[in-house]
Formats: sequence, structure tokens, C-alpha cells
Amino acid sequence: MSGGIQDVTDECERQLQWLEGGSWEPKDADKLREVLYRMQEEVRKRDWKEGVEQERIRNILKAPVEHGSLVMVQPHRNSALVAIVEARGDKAVVKCRGEYVDKSRREEAHYKLARELGLSDVVAPCISLPLSLTNPSHPTTIEDALVQSLIAHYQTEEESIPPVEYCSAEAFISCNPWGTKGLAATLANDKGFCDLQSAFLSTPLGRLYDDEHTLLLQSSPSDYDFIQLIERASQEHLEQLVLLNIITLQRDGTPVNVMLQELMCGGFKLMAIDNTRTFGGLEEDKLEISVEEDDSRHASYWYPCSLGMPGAVKQVSEAMRARVAGWDPAAVEAFLLRHLTYNNM
Repeated sequence: MSGGIQDVTDECERQLQWLEGGSWEPKDADKLREVLYRMQEEVRKRDWKEGVEQERIRNILKAPVEHGSLVMVQPHRNSALVAIVEARGDKAVVKCRGEYVDKSRREEAHYKLARELGLSDVVAPCISLPLSLTNPSHPTTIEDALVQSLIAHYQTEEESIPPVEYCSAEAFISCNPWGTKGLAATLANDKGFCDLQSAFLSTPLGRLYDDEHTLLLQSSPSDYDFIQLIERASQEHLEQLVLLNIITLQRDGTPVNVMLQELMCGGFKLMAIDNTRTFGGLEEDKLEISVEEDDSRHASYWYPCSLGMPGAVKQVSEAMRARVAGWDPAAVEAFLLRHLTYNNM
């Protein structure tokens, strides 16, 4: 493994090609595929130093099951499987991304780039989380309990159980981290979070647009409450979010993927989640703008809601200009090439 992560990746690819042409039993093939992937993961973790917030997420998943909790939820009617996990006062949100690794790796790469550029305040800390769906006989950790829940889901809702479920695990974004009794308390749902779409659809005006919205808040904000929210959006954080959307070629910066979090000063910052459609991969003339809430077309994109905020028309602050001037374009390009090459995207 001294040759680096690319050497390990290449070797794994050779082994998988050999495996596909061999006479292995399916269960043996799945097991070897998992072992090879785990080997890649171990090298990746040594090659990429994780931030404190990412390590906190891993600690939640490693916590003894008796010291934590797990709740399966469906934040929106088109949401994939989602679990809120908690241990020792920390929370994370685990989202199932299917049998392929690209989505969860893009999310992790997106957060790491944001951290590298000093823009991580507007992105939910995230890790890519491969889960082997082998039923643990005696679950001891939160991760074991999560695996059991996923297996139970597949047994009742699907025809088969995949060998591996690729997930992303994000830090839980509390709408009301300071425990205030004002607007943040009105916006937070019964789990404690709120996205920009839910904030609007829970108002009287919003319910005229969608009276079947599934994530109504604990109390119904008024139309004026929503106006106050928009007016109190932090300009500093909005600048960061717009800039990050541009750099990462964000194609899914819709209101449902923007979380709200109250700041100590009483303002609100917008934070990006579910950053699975980033870093391009398509020519501009191939993109297809979508107005659907859920669109599985590979080339679809949505107009980023951050550009619809009032503050988006303001001049970029001098502080942000100075920050951007301090970036090294060559270093940013090298960072992206390293991630995108490794992730085969």
C-alpha cells in the first residue's frame, strides 16, 4: 500500500475484473468485492485527514447501541431512506444512496473542498459510509442497528437485499441550536430541523401551492414569519453558499436541500445538504432544467435557490474578495483532480 491510494484503486479494479470473469459463487463475489472496497476505504482514510466534525459522525456510528438511538424518517414524500442517529448528545443523519458509490463520494468530496476553501460553515459535514448488509447476530453499535433496520426494510419492501448499501452520513443541522423561543422555534419540526422549502410550504401562502406537504412544522409560521426569515438571512453566509455553488457546479441547490440554522446574533444561515449533483460531468448544452420536485434524469438540474435570495444581487463584500484572492487556483485544481480521478466521476 506504500504506492498510494491510486495504486490500491488500480489493483482493486484489476481484481474486480478478474472476479467478474471467474467462476465464483455470487456470495463469494460479493464478499471479495466488499473486502476490496474496505481496503480502499482504509487507505483513503489515511490519505485524507478528516475534520473534527467528520470524526464526530464516525464516533456516533461506533457508539454502543445502548448509549444511543436510531429513528427512521421520511423528511419528504420523495425522500430515500433516512435515519437520524444519536449518541451522547450528538446527532447525524444517514441517507441511503443505493448500490453505487458515486453519490456519497461526491457529497464527501464537496464538503472536503468547502473545508479546504474555508467555506465549510455553509455545508453539512459529511462522510461516505459503505454498509455491508450482513445481519449482525448481536448488534453492539449504532451502525449495527442501522444495518439491521436496512435489512428489515429490504426484506419487506424489495425483492432482494444488496450486498452493500452506500450511504452518506451528515451532521444533524439543528434549526434552533441556541434553544430560543422565537422564529427558530416556530420553524423547527418535531425532529428539530427545517429546510427552506418546508418553511415556506408550512405558511398559509405555501399551503396554497402544496396542501399535501408531508413535513408540516410543529407550529404554523405566518407569511410574515417567512418574510422575516428571508430578511434575516446572513449575507456573509449567503455569499459563501453562492460562491461554493459556482465552484462545485451545483445542479441541485433547491430549497429542499438548503437547511436553516439560527445564528447567535438572531440571523439565519443557509446550509447545503444532499450535494450529490456536483462537479459537472455534463456539457452545458446537454443539461435539462427541471421544475419537478424529484427528477431522476441524469442531465437534469434545478435553478439554485441561493440566487433567488435578495442578498444575491448585492455586491460581494471586500472580506470575501480578499478571501478569494488568497486562494491558489492551481491548488484548487489539483484538489479537484485528485478527488474526481479517484472517484471515477
